[in-house]
Amino acid sequence: MGCHTCCVKELARATLVRSGKAPRAAASPLVRKVSIPALARGCPTELAVLDLALRGTGSFLCETLELSEKQTNKTVQMLDKAYEASRSLHSREPHLSRWIQRKPCEPGSAGSSACLRSWHTFALGRHLPEESEQPGFVAAVGDLDAYLAGVASVLARAVTSALSLSPVDCLADSPSMAMLRGLRYPEVVVPISEEGTDMSELRLGILPHVDFGDFTLCHSENGGLEVWERETHTWQSLPARQLCFLVGAGLETKSQKAVRAVKHRVVLSTSERFSFCRLHGVSPSQSGSQLMGRGKPEESEKHPSRVALGTTQACPKCGHAFLNLSDT
Repeated sequence: MGCHTCCVKELARATLVRSGKAPRAAASPLVRKVSIPALARGCPTELAVLDLALRGTGSFLCETLELSEKQTNKTVQMLDKAYEASRSLHSREPHLSRWIQRKPCEPGSAGSSACLRSWHTFALGRHLPEESEQPGFVAAVGDLDAYLAGVASVLARAVTSALSLSPVDCLADSPSMAMLRGLRYPEVVVPISEEGTDMSELRLGILPHVDFGDFTLCHSENGGLEVWERETHTWQSLPARQLCFLVGAGLETKSQKAVRAVKHRVVLSTSERFSFCRLHGVSPSQSGSQLMGRGKPEESEKHPSRVALGTTQACPKCGHAFLNLSDT
């Protein structure tokens, strides 16, 4: 199978940017797309596209490019099941759900302390709901986590290569250095000012921030995620139902600021919003407000790796890693 096709000019520009002989081009108004299977095959042209995306906006869309209609349908079904499981857990009464962390939306975001954003955490070593308590939750969210782990594994190696990170700073390729969060943002009635203008500053589910890991993979059922464009000084919306990559503070440090952490926010709307964010390069056992929930080390084996989807394997012919998107 041939490598993912892209413009030769992109490759030449990336070479100049990497060598420092040319200034970086202004960020494109369109979100760049990066092919995960092409990166898994070690495609040098796709590595150049990745390099441009990292050094540019620091965000891009991940094209997983399932190879058949059957695999595409299976991925859609997997996502639907994960969202259904997350929605079910979030819908439980607060005093019954010990798995959900809740926090008021930022002061002034909706004009009411009753406006809460909430999340649950899925990671190795974290205590998870029993099957009898939340049927199907661990299996559904675990399948999604395994799928995203495969994508993250390819990206970790590709980012390390594209940025020529030192062995000390290379990105970890381990499930123990990641965690998946399932988030819910409430719907709001958008307030209107006396002049009839939308009070957009009152619609934020979370204020602008950067994530603390190396990078984050985000997927949402509907819109609301926005990233800050440093070159144009504007907020850019990222599309729903697509896997988005965001550079985190850890990668900014490891690259010596060759890439910058992506400042982002979530804008509330009149529709309830569910999303999943997988943070790569973090420790689930870390204490503090960054990581929520109670941990039990023995729980890490309750849901084995579930590697049928999203894992990487080595090609028996060329030795390159590739992303396994089949059901075998």
